[in-house]
Amino acid sequence: MKNEICRRGLDGRGGQGGDGLPVSRAERSLRRLAIAITVMLVWLYIWVLVLKLCDHELLIGNYNNLKSLTLKERILWDLIPFNYRGDEATKRMLFVDSLLNCLILAPLGILLGYVFRKRRIWRDVALCLGFSLFIELLQLLTMLGNPAPEDLLTNTVGYFVGLALHQLLLRRLTTKQSVILFSVFTVICSAATLFSLFTTLQSIDLLTQILSKTL
Repeated sequence: MKNEICRRGLDGRGGQGGDGLPVSRAERSLRRLAIAITVMLVWLYIWVLVLKLCDHELLIGNYNNLKSLTLKERILWDLIPFNYRGDEATKRMLFVDSLLNCLILAPLGILLGYVFRKRRIWRDVALCLGFSLFIELLQLLTMLGNPAPEDLLTNTVGYFVGLALHQLLLRRLTTKQSVILFSVFTVICSAATLFSLFTTLQSIDLLTQILSKTL
């Protein structure tokens, strides 16, 4: 039995993961796919949340709205979480924005559930808050968005929703079915990543002008 375990580890049909648990070939493929999708998803988050899909009107509009504020004013502008200001239409839009922020990190929670086989609450919280802070700091320093404390809260909720969905997928799908599903998502994310890189290159002059005035 021991020789069989060693042989499976050597020929790639099995072995142990970094956490010491047995890993099959399908599980290794699933983990690699999850890592690849996670990397592409991180870039797509930056493209959507910071670079605003490289939409020139959005980029210029955000910059014009924030350029008259000092760094301190921008930090304090939205310091109170869920403090929706404006008319009813604006409040509804801000509420929907909060819901979207709550859901946007859910896919990351699902993926990292496959990347890290053992659940550690401190690591999950650190990864979620670290990534959220990274996005908020990018928005603050580049003046391509305005950070808000509520984003940290809603993103954390969304991340743990993703972890819960990961547990559901583990119960409903076999490893091979998950590999097929993740392979499809890899193709979709690859296409989206190529498109986002193309639009970013098309907008590089505008981005350079804005960043040269803010950094």
